[in-house]
Amino acid sequence: LELKLAGIRRLEFADFFQIFGDGRHPDFRALYGDCLRDELSPEDQAILILRIDRQLEWRDVVRALADEEDGDLSDAEITRRSAAVRKRFERIKNDLKKLVELLQ
Repeated sequence: LELKLAGIRRLEFADFFQIFGDGRHPDFRALYGDCLRDELSPEDQAILILRIDRQLEWRDVVRALADEEDGDLSDAEITRRSAAVRKRFERIKNDLKKLVELLQ
């Protein structure tokens, strides 16, 4: 959904329809890199970087995402937030799978 919203904001109608209607676009890689990737929320971008690029454990992802206002999180709170971040990551991953299908 986040990717579709980004497309609505950033793409011409013909490009949007080719990607989300037809499921194919000859220049999808360029459109994704130039227009859509930056439209992901900063938190979604951060989750991808922390989990995939830096290969952090879920508890460490939560600690990295925690604000200074959060202070020291209890183990129970870290566990609860870890579950929420895992679910969000699954949603992001499903969106990325759809992107991969478009790229093939």
